[in-house]
Amino acid sequence: MMASLKVSRSTMAAQSRGREPETLAAWLAQHPQNKVSRRDRATCYAEGTTLGAPQALQVADRWHLWHNLGQAAER
Repeated sequence: MMASLKVSRSTMAAQSRGREPETLAAWLAQHPQNKVSRRDRATCYAEGTTLGAPQALQVADRWHLWHNLGQAAER
């Protein structure tokens, strides 16, 4: 599932079911004002963002950063 949030208002703007890169790319292409894509490490979201909003900066969300750091520390 993909959700788009308006950070300035902290409200959900849209939600899409599925994890297909084409679905995300199509939605992002219709909303070119998106400057940042906060996502997990799933390649479907990376591909969709690259296709639909090549101008957007892609960053990992906070939960996944902490989760990955915890896994690395356990090794």
